[in-house]
Amino acid sequence: MLVISFIGVPALALVVVIILGITGKTPIIHDVANIDAARGLITFIFTMGTVFIALLLAIGALLGDQPEQIFAKGKEVLTVLIGVFGTILGFYFGTAGNAQKIDVAEIRIIEDAKPVQLMTHVTGGTPPYRYSITFSDKNFPASASVTDQLSKDGWIIEKLDTVPTTGSITVDVSDSRDFKSSRLRRLSPPPTPTPSPKPATSDATRQSPPQQ
Repeated sequence: MLVISFIGVPALALVVVIILGITGKTPIIHDVANIDAARGLITFIFTMGTVFIALLLAIGALLGDQPEQIFAKGKEVLTVLIGVFGTILGFYFGTAGNAQKIDVAEIRIIEDAKPVQLMTHVTGGTPPYRYSITFSDKNFPASASVTDQLSKDGWIIEKLDTVPTTGSITVDVSDSRDFKSSRLRRLSPPPTPTPSPKPATSDATRQSPPQQ
């Protein structure tokens, strides 16, 4: 009876969690559409299932009075679960460790275009990409910043009404798997014009005029 109660209570709780996850305010079924969320959920389910079966076998071996044949079948099920669980963990963490790095190209400002364009390109990661552009120049209008825009092919081209002359420009990028990267371009103020030197006075002009 103890083993049956130990099985029944968690099983009932799992059914309740599944029903709430499907019909609740934030259905989990929408999150599972994301590959990373689905992998995490599958890993979690197999982790809990493997641990649960292991606990059942331990309690049954210590407190239960089941025949040895039933206990042996339970060990076979646990062996299969451990094998599948190890495969899932190896693939999951191996894929996460080999994620392709995101690289953002140098930021270019094309002043010949009308209006002026800011351009760069993203490579690596998993498209589509989301990007934001910020300017550190306090005198530059905050409305010129770009927030949470989408790029399907990696190209980032934004039109600017004006171009900042000081500070820096930062492009922050994240891919569909939420890996992030950024690129910074520092802006140098235009050089201050140097005053032209005064023409040198010749010796002839410095001499006093002849007396009449």
